[in-house]
Amino acid sequence: ASHVSCTVEMTSVNVPYEVAIIDEIQLLRDPSRGWAWTRALLGVMAEEIHVCGEEQL
Repeated sequence: ASHVSCTVEMTSVNVPYEVAIIDEIQLLRDPSRGWAWTRALLGVMAEEIHVCGEEQL
């Protein structure tokens, strides 16, 4: 597929991507789901990563 959309929990860190867009980055602070944003942000194999979300973490 040329595009993949998934929750951060389902993000593959073993597949290379040209561009990754991680939305709702403010949920990095969420006690129950923050681990998934951290894993996606630090682990995704992408040439370019765009991070979107609220201005204040």
